[in-house]
Amino acid sequence: MATTVHAQLAERIGVSTICMPGDSMPEALERALDEGFRSVDLIPHHCDRNLGWPDTVPPIGIDLDEITPTEIDRVIGIVQRFPYYNIHGPATDINLASHNRGITRETRRQYHQVFQFAVDCGAASVTFHPGMPPEPSQPGEHRHATERNIEFGKELADLAEKHDLDTGYENLGLYPDPDQMQQIIDAVGSDRLGLHFDVGHVWLDPVKDPMVWLRQLGRHLVAVHMHGAFHRPDRGFVNHQTLEQDGCTDLRAVMRALDDLDYDRGINLELHAPDLGTYFEFCRRSRDILIRAAT
Repeated sequence: MATTVHAQLAERIGVSTICMPGDSMPEALERALDEGFRSVDLIPHHCDRNLGWPDTVPPIGIDLDEITPTEIDRVIGIVQRFPYYNIHGPATDINLASHNRGITRETRRQYHQVFQFAVDCGAASVTFHPGMPPEPSQPGEHRHATERNIEFGKELADLAEKHDLDTGYENLGLYPDPDQMQQIIDAVGSDRLGLHFDVGHVWLDPVKDPMVWLRQLGRHLVAVHMHGAFHRPDRGFVNHQTLEQDGCTDLRAVMRALDDLDYDRGINLELHAPDLGTYFEFCRRSRDILIRAAT
């Protein structure tokens, strides 16, 4: 029985395209499958920057405005070979809570476009970054962001109900905190909209305790990101590291809580790496750490 459980967990611990350096999404996804990964968090968005110095190296991506039908069919065909996959909205230069209405409109357009891509993929879930208040900000900015997230969250929930999938917002650090996320979910009032829980981001929020999030919002889980976090008194918290470098998270407690919640979807690793081969190696070692923590 233990071997079976570990095999099932190993299949659910996967990769994220936002952390995969390269030029070709189809080739990188094929390689992920060849490397033995069976879960993916896919971002159908072309981001021109991610990591690097003095120049940044972009992650793999696709532009849904420019990709041809043949190319998109190829990507969808590969994605559907993963037993577990979540589609994730764009993460760069968008904001549902922007005070620039043009940015808000463009954000909504891209989010709807990604939602349709998720439907075309036959995904079980599609998740998004919430609208963010500017930092530093005053209390009114947080209220504004929460109102905008509730407003669009209702649209997402209606679409999710129509297309029989789940959707949700990710916790990003400084906002939202657990109470704000609870407020958004409660106000939307649909079982279709929940939380994309990023464990590493917890160390950037005021609460700094993954177990608080899981106790309060665990019943609303849609997807999970994992990455290592450590703290330097002179520089604060650093995340998106391998789990070998994690000095903050009680991984055993988190994994047991996910099991107690009967969470059975992907746990995808967002780990910074200079190249694709190193990323996959980091993911293999971090996957082993999570499997041991779950024992």
